[in-house]
Amino acid sequence: MIIADTPSRPRLWSFLSSRLNGASRRRLSGRDALSLASVATGPLLEETRRDLFAGLRAIADPHGLHVAPEVSLGALFTIHGRGDEMSTALRALRHKRVDFVLLDGAAQPVVAIDCVAGGQWRNRAIRRDQLKRDVFHKAGLPLLELFGGDALEADMAHVEAILTDIARTAASPKRPDRRAA
Repeated sequence: MIIADTPSRPRLWSFLSSRLNGASRRRLSGRDALSLASVATGPLLEETRRDLFAGLRAIADPHGLHVAPEVSLGALFTIHGRGDEMSTALRALRHKRVDFVLLDGAAQPVVAIDCVAGGQWRNRAIRRDQLKRDVFHKAGLPLLELFGGDALEADMAHVEAILTDIARTAASPKRPDRRAA
């Protein structure tokens, strides 16, 4: 059996310290930086959002829905348009996300949920999230803005009412399209 030659600990520390002390002007690669860092897992959601996640799971399950946390708008929407329009629209959505998306069994989004900032950040969040509201409206996908925390019970009642309304609308017989006549 051949074992790959691995650098001895003193040589490794020498290499790393030369990198850290500026002896090498080259920028660290992502892989080198990761090798120097400690990596661990932790909760995906902060405590308030974990409570909301648990409440959403309890509501979504009877409707046959699944809860996806921390969903990027770039993954949620497909943008169509001409060159500059499309690239500008994609850039606008690039770093935006919603806290949760309820998905049906085919992984199609049914409703998105965003936790609204409270306190001193509320007005800034309202302005910043207008783009988010606009894209959801344009795509015809409901976006619910919930408060969490002390309003958790009211939030869950609101989500249940929306899901019941969506289910009722989906189950109602379709009326013939009079425009085709």
